[in-house]
Order: sequence, then C-alpha cells, then structure tokens
Amino acid sequence: MAFSKKVKSVYVSMSVDELKKEIEKYEREYQSMIIQRAVKQPDNPMKIRNTRRLIALLETILREKELGIRK
Repeated sequence: MAFSKKVKSVYVSMSVDELKKEIEKYEREYQSMIIQRAVKQPDNPMKIRNTRRLIALLETILREKELGIRK
C-alpha cells in the first residue's frame, strides 16, 4: 500500500518531537501485533506490513528533518 500524499503531508508537517512520539506509538503497536501473530492467526495480516512501512516512512521523514533536507 502506497501512502497517499494527504497522509504524507500530515506527517511532514509534524515537529521532530511529534514524529518521535508517533514512531514510539506505532512501534509498540507493531510489537504487539508480532506477539499476537505468534500466538494465533492475525485477523488482518496486511496491517502488520502497513504498520512496518508506516514506521519506516516516519523514520525517513524524521531523519530528513534532522539532516535539514526537509523543513
């Protein structure tokens, strides 16, 4: 699933601190899904992949802001 421009623009407009909080939130959610997957079959396995990709997107935006590439 490619993220829409609207979704990306919401995250791009966030501050560095807000991005870090979002990353923490989604990492906790992702870890929870991985544990649940080990115990039983997930209801929506695509949600695991989408969460992992969202974390990667947030980390990329955060790194770009730290380097000054994206303002």
